[in-house]
Amino acid sequence: MDNKEKEFLVSSAKSVFSTIPFIGGLLDEICFEYWGRLKQDRINRFVGEFAAFMMEYSGKDINIDSEYIKSEQFIDIFYEIISHVIRIGSDKKLQYFKVILAKSIFLKNKSDFTATFLDIVAKLDENELKILSYFYDAHDKAQINDEYYYNLTKEAYVTLGYQEDEYLFYMMDMVSKGLLQDAGTLAGLTSPYMAPMKITPFGIKFIDFIK
Repeated sequence: MDNKEKEFLVSSAKSVFSTIPFIGGLLDEICFEYWGRLKQDRINRFVGEFAAFMMEYSGKDINIDSEYIKSEQFIDIFYEIISHVIRIGSDKKLQYFKVILAKSIFLKNKSDFTATFLDIVAKLDENELKILSYFYDAHDKAQINDEYYYNLTKEAYVTLGYQEDEYLFYMMDMVSKGLLQDAGTLAGLTSPYMAPMKITPFGIKFIDFIK
């Protein structure tokens, strides 16, 4: 698409917005002015955060594979991260994306689930990430059985302080994404107190990936 075609499309879109009563001008401003500034601000913030993070390694003997950085694999990961940074304003998730990018540079992270993990970070509520981390921290303790998982599920509910309907939604959403699973044999996911939950192997990989 050349510049003339782009100008024509922008002009056409503005004409369409102008036909919308009351808010046409505002939508035009959001689409063609504010959104562009917002995207650039988010990229600048991420780059600044990542630059500060990389400065911590200044003077250390770090071996970066320049050929890998120029590879399609890394470029795909990099642009996937930037695309999420543009769409998400969460400071906490910015930290996750920063860690993922650093791991991709230093460790040449080659997980087959990279794109999936990035999507999960983008889609999970920050409260869900807290809950999942809670289960992750407890997953390798001794004496694990159904009673342990039951108590853990209840403990997370009480400790993190969510409403029951919120907590149930978060749990069901993470089950649907393969991050948590019912640890009991017959328990149904009808209440935070009725279903002993545990983190799945996929959930463990996900947390390892973003920490």
